[in-house]
This record gives sequence, structure tokens and C-alpha cells, in this order.
Amino acid sequence: MELPYDYSLSHHQLLFNVFINVLWHKYGDFFSKSKQNDIFT
Repeated sequence: MELPYDYSLSHHQLLFNVFINVLWHKYGDFFSKSKQNDIFT
């Protein structure tokens, strides 16, 4: 069964968003601390 193009596109977009969220929760604190250090130095 072929899926509509829009469905597959939104599905990939959803997977991409989940991937970014996982990375953000893992490394978000590290990135924010690095940015703050750059601002204050």
C-alpha cells in the first residue's frame, strides 16, 4: 500500500523533531552553559 506524499513527509518531520528533542535534552545544558560563558567573557 502506497502512502500519500504528505503523510510520509510529516512522518519524517516528526522523526526529525523527536531526534532534535532528544539531542537538546541530552546536550541542551552544555550548549546553554557554553553560550553563557561566551557572553560573559
